[in-house]
Amino acid sequence: YNLTVKNMFNTYVLTPDQTANLANVDSTQVSFTQPVNFSQGDVVASDINSIAPDGFLRKINSISADKKTFYTSQAALEEAVKDANFSFQRQIQPSGSILNPYIEGLSKSSASSLFDFSVDLNSVVIYDFGPGKLTADGNISFNMDYVLQGRINNHSLEELIFKIISTEKCDLTLKSAGSFGYFSKYIPLGEFSLPPFTIGATPTIPPIPITVHPKIEIGVEFSGGIKPAEVGALQEVIFTVGLKYDGGQWSPISDWQHKFEIKEPVLPFSSLGFRVSGGPPAKFPLWGVAGPKAK
Repeated sequence: YNLTVKNMFNTYVLTPDQTANLANVDSTQVSFTQPVNFSQGDVVASDINSIAPDGFLRKINSISADKKTFYTSQAALEEAVKDANFSFQRQIQPSGSILNPYIEGLSKSSASSLFDFSVDLNSVVIYDFGPGKLTADGNISFNMDYVLQGRINNHSLEELIFKIISTEKCDLTLKSAGSFGYFSKYIPLGEFSLPPFTIGATPTIPPIPITVHPKIEIGVEFSGGIKPAEVGALQEVIFTVGLKYDGGQWSPISDWQHKFEIKEPVLPFSSLGFRVSGGPPAKFPLWGVAGPKAK
């Protein structure tokens, strides 16, 4: 990554001793076992630790008489930094990830793969339409990079970019024993919960850690009609999605390279008019409280 920052103002990062003395952190206060010499209006940052697993960036609004409890609100980076240009990129790793299935039949893949994340679908019910069910078997695999860029000028946020760059392969077999008219629906299947990480820190004295807590949802989107059949669908996608703040306005970022293939039906199919895709909508809160969601 590259980053240039100057002219810090009333900003502090917890020292190792102060971190060791942390007693509690919640959405409105930070408390210590020993007095700490912070003042009202200061911005205080912390890296990831056992008491603050997402780290934090807080502005102090008031202080207890014993200077052990500080009543705070979420601070913005531009409150802590006068001028900055920064750019970070990190590949999201599966280490420590936990898959939380929303639906029966979804599991982490045990087969070797070129992808960092891979899940298997075993008779997963995509849609229950009364007389029958649409089910899916197969695999969804993907790699994912997270990009954070920004520019701060005179304590004013001029540009902020969140981007997710993903390479994905979705290989599914759909089965149906009944018929149903056209519908379009996104079906969430489960979520990868990953441990928070520090994507970078401002090269200042002191450096401000920027922490990210990713959550990646696995889902299938289907549009079309259902006939009694068994048919395969293969999708390969490289995409960049995200949000950009520039000149006081938010705008979406979207760039797709898409390949979609329908395999030969196993059973007779009178009307093969459908689309199916699987992929990872993702959330990346900064300091565990705010950040983009991309789909």
